Amino acid sequence: MLGKDAFGYLSLVFTVLSYSPYVWSMLRGKTCPHIFSWIIWALVSAIVSIAQFIAYAGPGAWAPGLTAAFSLGVIFLSFSQKADWSITRSDWVMFIGGLSIIPLWYITSSPLVAAILATLIDAIAYYPTFRKFYHKPHEEMIFMYVIANMKHVASIFAIVEYSVTTLVFPVCIFAMNISLIAMLAYRRRVIAQEVPHVSG
Repeated sequence: MLGKDAFGYLSLVFTVLSYSPYVWSMLRGKTCPHIFSWIIWALVSAIVSIAQFIAYAGPGAWAPGLTAAFSLGVIFLSFSQKADWSITRSDWVMFIGGLSIIPLWYITSSPLVAAILATLIDAIAYYPTFRKFYHKPHEEMIFMYVIANMKHVASIFAIVEYSVTTLVFPVCIFAMNISLIAMLAYRRRVIAQEVPHVSG
């Protein structure tokens, strides 16, 4: 059976496999990330990684740290490559609401509070992407979210000490990704059925 370190390295491999095609697709102008979601994802991934290290997650905290680095890369690329800058009023509400939770974590200085609040922030950050998936399902990659969930599974097995602090983020984000994958597949199928059939 694989040890904790092995699962930790496996989670890093899945992290690279999930984000590398996404970055490459951005460079080719085929993928448009929603900038608000990625800013918050970078921030909360860093917070979760720190909180998990403090709570003795061990190798289980590696993937969130690398995810934060990749998310920062996507943000920087968004300023020079094709990105979704269609920011609505509701996006601003979610963005400001998510950022406002961060001072609460700072005040409490609790890894558990940090993990729970970071998970909540991350869930809030999914809203603009859900909206984008609904309207523009062909501008995102299902592959990335499938591999990302494999990363979360590997990171869970890599955790040294299981607790609410170390488990709440990967478990909840796994569920969120499942819902994103389902939404993307559903909307692509619906749009394909709406396209008029051209007979020969």
